[in-house]
Amino acid sequence: MTPLETIEALSTEQISVVASTSGNAELTQVMEAAGFRWLVNGGSSVQSLVSVDSPATLLLPNHVAMLFSLLLIDDVDSILSLGMGGGSFERFLCKQYPSSTIVSVEPNKDIIRLAREFFGIPASVQIDYSNAEDFVCKTDQRFDLVLCDIFERENHPACLTNKSFYQDIKSKLRLGGVLAMNTTPASDEAMLDILQSLRESFSIVYLAAIQMRGNVIVVAKNGNADSVTDSVDYSIDAIRSRAEVLSSNVGVSLCEWVDAFKLIPAPDRVTVANVSRSDS
Repeated sequence: MTPLETIEALSTEQISVVASTSGNAELTQVMEAAGFRWLVNGGSSVQSLVSVDSPATLLLPNHVAMLFSLLLIDDVDSILSLGMGGGSFERFLCKQYPSSTIVSVEPNKDIIRLAREFFGIPASVQIDYSNAEDFVCKTDQRFDLVLCDIFERENHPACLTNKSFYQDIKSKLRLGGVLAMNTTPASDEAMLDILQSLRESFSIVYLAAIQMRGNVIVVAKNGNADSVTDSVDYSIDAIRSRAEVLSSNVGVSLCEWVDAFKLIPAPDRVTVANVSRSDS
């Protein structure tokens, strides 16, 4: 049983509410049980999950899947995290890439406070109180990796179908940099809306579905699909080899995701059928 399945199987009586706040008309709670602590904001979905004994370990399957992005990039000197939540990526990345600059964007002051108090956000993380769309529009910083895990309660924000949002992200990515994004589309058509907006800016796009969870992870690289823009070998064998090495280094298995991610067709060949989650 996975950590997420473990806490989902707990009864209400087995769970302790460590902290609770209802700012912005949303109930945000920090809960703890069975050696785990997690954050729930404006709904029932677990936003962040941490092991009390191993806080830098990624536990949610969508977070682990997003690490596929690391297999497509050589250097990770600067990282932007859109949607900090309880700081799962921040703890993991600070441990694995201690010399990297990490900027985290979070639009909810209550979550920032709870993350600092109950989830051990490393002091080196630069936290910006703003929404993702405004930040990527205004910042003049450049990044090697952008992690995007943003929701309004349990829904996608409008920016995920806004072409300018992806244009702004691309402009803040270094050539060869990578965007990894967690989505939970309600339908294949909703997924297609996101992809069509994203493909205006990114020609190299991978997709993977997390079975039984409804998550679809999108990984996009800033480069031209028809030319080599960096030293990364994109062959499946090379990606699998990097997954084996990275898995042993970070203590998280990435090998299963090599086959789960599919390079999706060029924009003029994208249809509802070929982005269907059942095919991923």
